[in-house]
Amino acid sequence: MSAGLRAAADAATAALHATAAARDEPVKNAKINFPEVLVISESGESLGVKTVPEAMALFDAKEMDLVLVSTSQMPPVCRIVSKKAAYEKKKNEVRKRPNASVVKELEINSTITDHDLEIKLNKATELLEKGYRLQVTVFERGNKNSPVVIKKIIASLQSHGSVAGMPDVSGKKIIVNFESKTKK
Repeated sequence: MSAGLRAAADAATAALHATAAARDEPVKNAKINFPEVLVISESGESLGVKTVPEAMALFDAKEMDLVLVSTSQMPPVCRIVSKKAAYEKKKNEVRKRPNASVVKELEINSTITDHDLEIKLNKATELLEKGYRLQVTVFERGNKNSPVVIKKIIASLQSHGSVAGMPDVSGKKIIVNFESKTKK
C-alpha cells in the first residue's frame, strides 16, 4: 500500500472513529470510507479484498449489512451481518441491562422502633425477592444500639439474601450489603 493511500486510510479511520463514537454505533455499508476492505462472510470465511461497492454487491442490502469490524489492520476488516441477527443481539443486550447491577439502599437509624424496623425489613425482603442487590445503612444516634439492629436485620434477611462481605463500619454508620438469592 502506498504512503498516500495509507495517509488517506488513517484520515478516514480518524473521521470514522469520531462519528461512530459519538453515536456508539458500528460503521455500516456506504459510510465505510476506505478504498479497499477485507470482507468476511456471515459464516466467518474470508471473501478477499474488495472495494466497498464490490463487497456490497455480494449480498442482499435489504437483509444484510456490511459492518466495519477492525480498522487496525490494512486493509480494514468488514463482516457481512444479517440485519435480523444484529437487531436480535442489540435487543438482547438492552433486555439484559436494566437490573444487572442495580443496588437499592435502605437507611435506618439505630433508634428505630421494632414496628418501623419490621416495615423496613418487609421492603428489604421485597427488593431481594425481585433480584436486586441491597445496601442497608444503619446510622448511630446516641444510644449505641447499632450492633443489635444489624443483627436483627441480618437474621431476618438471611432466608432471602446472603450477606456480601463483612459489614463496613465507617464513623457513625454501619453498611451491610446483601446479594439476592433469586436470580432474574
